[in-house]
Amino acid sequence: MSPAPALKEAVVTNGTIVFRRAVPSKAESTETTHQNGVTVNVHSQAVAELPSHYEVVFAVNSMFEQDGIETANFFSLSTCILETSDHAPYREIEDKGARQIAPMLRALADTIEADLPSCDADETTIGARPSS
Repeated sequence: MSPAPALKEAVVTNGTIVFRRAVPSKAESTETTHQNGVTVNVHSQAVAELPSHYEVVFAVNSMFEQDGIETANFFSLSTCILETSDHAPYREIEDKGARQIAPMLRALADTIEADLPSCDADETTIGARPSS
């Protein structure tokens, strides 16, 4: 088995921040109107309430090396900061979002590892999710 890839470089860009205003909940509804002798039914699905929040998106760039071969990785990671004011300081919101990156990546790594089959597992357990 080859050694795990070694991290050679990692860069997290400044966050791109967007404030999202609260969305009130709406019940499912159907509205019927008559236009020019035609009945029009407009059905609206229920909408769950969403609180005001900031979405902070970071670009993550990394370079790994394994057995003399380098691989580059580029992805974005979105974080959510609950905040009712759209006047919060940029640096404060960005910092809160940045502090979520490592725990999010750890949770993702743990899930990926839990889903990998063991080399010693028999065919009946491959792909089975671990019980909690």
